[in-house]
Amino acid sequence: LQMACFVGRNAGYTDASLTIDLWRVGDRPAFFARLVERLLDHGERDYIHSVHYLKTYWAVREEVEAGAPPAIEALLLAALNRLFESPLKRKHVLRNARQALAFVAREA
Repeated sequence: LQMACFVGRNAGYTDASLTIDLWRVGDRPAFFARLVERLLDHGERDYIHSVHYLKTYWAVREEVEAGAPPAIEALLLAALNRLFESPLKRKHVLRNARQALAFVAREA
């Protein structure tokens, strides 16, 4: 349910023209093993990012091991690969400003 909420919340930021070719995973066991190593030595300065990596890794792994159809498995693995291999956006100025304005509006 949480993953579905994330998908819905981020739907406006998706790009349907992207293909999974750049992020396709060939050797699933080796891929998962590499990600576990990375999770154990993540180097993230903000703990919340390491937690996002962990829960997303675990959710994808559970779906794949539960027998997701091959096309869905390929998408899940490619998305997870992209998450781990793309730099995180560190500054969220607009989001912070909107949250601050919403907070002040609730106080009025």
